[in-house]
Amino acid sequence: MYFALASALVFADSIDARAAAPNLGAVRVTEAPVLDGRLDDDAWRAVPGTDAFTQKFPNERSPPRERTIVRVAYDDTALYVAVDCQQRDGRITARLARRDVQVEADWVSVALGTAGDGVTAFEFTVNAAGVQTDMLRYRDTETSLEWDENWEARTTISARGWQAEYRIPFKILRYAILPTQTWRFQVRRYTSERQETDEWAFIPRSGGGEVSRYGLLSGLRDLPRPSQIEARPFVLGRLVRQDAAVESDPSETTLSASAGADVKWHVTPRLTLDATIHPDFAQVEADQLTLNLTNYEVYYPEKRPFFLEGLDIFSLPYQLVYTRRIGHNPLSPFTPNLRTEAPFNEHVAGATTASSLLGAGKLVGKLDDHWSVGTLTALTGANHVDVASNGTRTRRLLTPTTLYNAFRLTRAMGENASVGATVTLTGRAEDAGSYPLAVPSSLPAPVAGTPPPARALGSIAQVLCPHGAIVVQGGRCFNDAVVAGLDWRWRSANGDYVTDGQIYGSMLQNGPPRMALDGTLVRSGDIGAGALFYFGKEGGTHWLWDGALAYSSRKLDINDMGFAQRSNQAMFDGGLEFRELSPWGPLLESHLRLEAYIRQNTDFLDIGRDFQLKTWGRFANFWNAFSSIHYLPARYDDREVGDGTALERAGAIEHEFTLGTNPTKRIVGSLATTTDFVFNGFAISAKANVKLRVLPQFDVELIPNITHTAGEPRWAADDAATGAHVYGRLSASSVGAIVRAAYTFTPRLDLVSYGQFFRSSGHYGDLSMSVLPPGGKVPLSSLVPFTGPDPEADWKEWAVNTNVVLRWEYKLGSTLYLVYSRTQSPGVAVNSGETSGRTPAVDLFMVKLTYWLG
Repeated sequence: MYFALASALVFADSIDARAAAPNLGAVRVTEAPVLDGRLDDDAWRAVPGTDAFTQKFPNERSPPRERTIVRVAYDDTALYVAVDCQQRDGRITARLARRDVQVEADWVSVALGTAGDGVTAFEFTVNAAGVQTDMLRYRDTETSLEWDENWEARTTISARGWQAEYRIPFKILRYAILPTQTWRFQVRRYTSERQETDEWAFIPRSGGGEVSRYGLLSGLRDLPRPSQIEARPFVLGRLVRQDAAVESDPSETTLSASAGADVKWHVTPRLTLDATIHPDFAQVEADQLTLNLTNYEVYYPEKRPFFLEGLDIFSLPYQLVYTRRIGHNPLSPFTPNLRTEAPFNEHVAGATTASSLLGAGKLVGKLDDHWSVGTLTALTGANHVDVASNGTRTRRLLTPTTLYNAFRLTRAMGENASVGATVTLTGRAEDAGSYPLAVPSSLPAPVAGTPPPARALGSIAQVLCPHGAIVVQGGRCFNDAVVAGLDWRWRSANGDYVTDGQIYGSMLQNGPPRMALDGTLVRSGDIGAGALFYFGKEGGTHWLWDGALAYSSRKLDINDMGFAQRSNQAMFDGGLEFRELSPWGPLLESHLRLEAYIRQNTDFLDIGRDFQLKTWGRFANFWNAFSSIHYLPARYDDREVGDGTALERAGAIEHEFTLGTNPTKRIVGSLATTTDFVFNGFAISAKANVKLRVLPQFDVELIPNITHTAGEPRWAADDAATGAHVYGRLSASSVGAIVRAAYTFTPRLDLVSYGQFFRSSGHYGDLSMSVLPPGGKVPLSSLVPFTGPDPEADWKEWAVNTNVVLRWEYKLGSTLYLVYSRTQSPGVAVNSGETSGRTPAVDLFMVKLTYWLG
């Protein structure tokens, strides 16, 4: 039914039909051109070129201001692309940066759709200074900047413009073995000073679709089978100094060395197996610390190279594969006075660290022209931390040895449609005898998000799990999990209309019951389900619209390997947009959008509505501005307390504003603010970004931010005497700043530094409690003054994180890293009850050497 409806809409809106795709012939050469960016080789003289470019922005469909000529050649090992960017009017902007960092500069990009599916392509970009970036395009319009391969490009600048010369080895591309190949092909040129983009295969800005609109590269004959094995072994040395959690404990210093390897096996030209053995990711920048005043988990992007590549196949509306779960840094264990032999001063002695990744493997690619497969398997080791008590240390388990598995199979249905199936399995090998004994008579109130202790067990021995749950001695503290789902997507022939959807379910196995923050208790064997349907018009000259319906049951839990901020909800999202892409008045383009969000839990409790009016524009001076106004009626928050009690939250008027300056200048800045006029409080946050281009090879970036909120009643703690929920008007603030500096000596040698200072504090005043029993709705009108003792839920925390990396690619694909990092993890959270501002830090010095064999 959905496909029939979409087809009818496409027929009704078929005015913007696509023009015939341009075609460029590649020429086989017997002698490869010298890769120096000069384009003066004899090989290039025999290769015809094309200069049929069209301006995409700012003056759509106009001829380019400057001429661009593209030539393509190939031999038995690689594809060669020559791009001659003539420029007689205006300056050439050439800025250095480390590889895969996009900076404001003149650049050209070459995209190759080698898979034959019309929706995926590899894109290779080089700027006028020779800085290379690459990315993967998939599902026609989506991108993965994390895709990374070994290819080369060189550039030169002359009086007549600048030139770029590519060498793209066939072994990094994925194509079928056929006598003759025709690939999708696109070339773009960007001129920074004029913000001008020119395209060889012109795609109107009003049109939907991307890869499906590319031109063709023909004439490729008898291409080789790529070499089957690549390897990147590495060795490293580490010096680690770790602070103690309390001043009475000594710090620790360790020196170690290790080795590992990344291996790539091209099972077929379109199917690749990647494996890693004992990898180390210490050169990766630390996560940014934030003040999270919500009761939702913060989403952190993946930064580790092994997990980034190939993850596009697992990209789904609801993220069933969230690789940050693999080797995550667990929270400190729960350490009240629960051990029979423990004195009252038991504490965690030192900072927690990420779980070790022992090994991982991925199989990603196409089985044939219709079927694609993606698998991921990873094994992490058990994670322990020392717990100190009167000078005696005990090793305490944080997370057990865990095996993560994901499998995905997709079937292409025509050129721009597919169906897929995904399964994830998380299994834990747990030593159930390693947990400390607990005394039933002295058990505390349940920790938010964990099931209550089993007091009825009487004299049966119980143990304390790392996350605070209480289980029978010999029982498990961690669950295994299974998640499975089906999904589909379709895009119309003209690219404007899109629909996709997903049906999925989960089941926990083994382990104790798991309590969600909305009070739902998920036991072993419980099954949860969810579904999503989306349909939208994403292309067209002026009018766009979209809508989505979603549902997730109470028992749904995909977070062992996936990411979902909550379950137990039904929601509708919809939007209508009018845009003007042609210049008018001071604007180069403008957008006006109306959106509505409606959410209820499965008990039909209103948990949030949002009605928004948004506007965005780009000005003739290349500044841009965004503004939105939100109306959020009063709602109930069923996750505020952690046991299902739903606290009423007052309505609010929210305003967002963002302003960005001309990106071509030496000093570039932006400012983003969010102001909430809550009907019983106030909140504001602001974030600025100032980038100073000191030299073409030296950038400094400063990102200060502040947050302040006051007035709203929030859950503070439970009264120790009565167990009643205690609420307080929360006054919380944070201040921080990030500083980044990058000096690039050459495109293959750079020094990058990162630092963040972060401080937050919170105070609960005007304490109150509800006259209604816990577990139900708590209207604000039911709150009465609380006269008991102060629950001491205030907090004050700070941290300083730094990271300095010297990176030298001394040979193609082979890299030397010198790293220093200092990391603190204050674990900022409302309701934590922590008042100490001191947090332990870990200092790391590392030397890592990798060597590519391919």
